[in-house]
Amino acid sequence: MRSARTLDIVATAAAAMAAVAATTACGRFGFDPSGDAHPSDGSPDGDPTPLALACGETRSAGAATLKGSTLAAVATARGLAALWLDSTGTLRGTTWTTDASGGLHEHAAVELAAGPFSELWAAANGDAILAATQAGGDATGHFLRGDLTKSQPSGALGVGALSGRDPIASRRGGPGFVAIAIAGPKPAIYELTGAEPPPQHLLVELVDHAVPSIAADAGSYAVITEFADQFGAGCWYSKVDDAFGFAGGPGSVESTQQADCDSATVAAAAGPLGAGIAWMDRDPANSYVEFAGTGGGGNVASMSGETDVGLPLVTGTSTGFAVAYRSSAGLRVFDRGGARTLAATAPLVDLVTWSDLALVLWTTATGAPQLTRLCP
Repeated sequence: MRSARTLDIVATAAAAMAAVAATTACGRFGFDPSGDAHPSDGSPDGDPTPLALACGETRSAGAATLKGSTLAAVATARGLAALWLDSTGTLRGTTWTTDASGGLHEHAAVELAAGPFSELWAAANGDAILAATQAGGDATGHFLRGDLTKSQPSGALGVGALSGRDPIASRRGGPGFVAIAIAGPKPAIYELTGAEPPPQHLLVELVDHAVPSIAADAGSYAVITEFADQFGAGCWYSKVDDAFGFAGGPGSVESTQQADCDSATVAAAAGPLGAGIAWMDRDPANSYVEFAGTGGGGNVASMSGETDVGLPLVTGTSTGFAVAYRSSAGLRVFDRGGARTLAATAPLVDLVTWSDLALVLWTTATGAPQLTRLCP
């Protein structure tokens, strides 16, 4: 395994960045913001009991059949939720909760929207879930509670077309969500907190950057984009404050810029080392999955000589980062135990932090959901 490159995010500028006070969010399309922050409908207030699952252990997650094109897993105040697009482009979902001893309980799968949709993204904030679907045009928002009941009617988000691995995220400091999208030639952040059209904040510093992703970091928003450097494709990190002002970057995640970088993503869960960033680092001979935290730390997840490496996923816990990716060997994972093959066949997969546990949610060839705990 080669040594990891450091995350170059313009350290001198980052040291000088001042935190901006969080603004107060209002309701989105009529939902009660206090209801999202502190559920009043019988849902738990705070994290559920952690799942009783040992490091490296895999457990069947129930009888639901998860088959289709896209899977997104999120953790809410109630438990774990999985959303997916089936073979017809219909949005479906299922949830799991734990009992007082950490036992896993599956809840019935439900149809959420007929579609057909070709793309899906999801984010959670307390007991609220935003599932964004798309079929060529403007993204459609599906606002749900942690049990997958609708908190408001589905409708256009008003942000244009979305792209990137993670273009929606929870809003920092309050209820609601944010989205990052291409507004003409410029990326822009939209506040999905009730106003119609949603407030737009252009990021002129990212002109001509593409496939943006965003996550709520420990003290700001972390934005990842792709833009060509002198050697080809490049991945870039930028910092956006709570008033949606540009606070730093863009800085290359490749400190040497000697290899192409693509497929960058940023984790929804920020730990002591900040939000996790994962990306593909390619050279003429090899492809590597690399990851790092916005506040430091990182490693190379894949091994030299692996082929068909892609789909890097990263999540953070209080002890560090865990990674999942695909290669010719199948579904591969990386934590303190190193890189290893989890399954030769896993049609759908996502990586999520639930009650400070890093969990891989993946499916067998029959669509049976499985949960594997990784330990950073």
